[in-house]
Amino acid sequence: MSKFNTFGTLFADEECSTKEELLEEWGTSSHRRKLINDFLPGLEFLFELNVETVYLAGSFASIKEKPSDVDGVFLWSENVDESKLSEDLLEILEDKYRMDFYLADMPTEFDGKSHIDFFREGRNGEKPGLIKINLKKFFGSKK
Repeated sequence: MSKFNTFGTLFADEECSTKEELLEEWGTSSHRRKLINDFLPGLEFLFELNVETVYLAGSFASIKEKPSDVDGVFLWSENVDESKLSEDLLEILEDKYRMDFYLADMPTEFDGKSHIDFFREGRNGEKPGLIKINLKKFFGSKK
């Protein structure tokens, strides 16, 4: 059975625990592998801020062969190192790492719902699954 619905999005959330797993499962074309290699340092950047969980969404978490970027959200926790934060964090993620990322509970400009709810509803009401990455598992313990 396919893990994708008729819209080409995931039926349910899927977890990736390693870089190798991410590349194997989602690096299905040279374009996707390049996107992954571009945003891996962005995931490491979030990990260094003590962000623990990110969800990849949008066309990257679909069967689309050439997504333009990687959409997603990250969960804020009390462990985040606010001394390392910058007011332009979201712009840094987009410009430097090709990650169109938002705080999970930050309201969207469209309807005021949180970004994670926006991604979970999908554009067509298909309720797509997201790719969950626990950054502690993904990168191991900090140096």
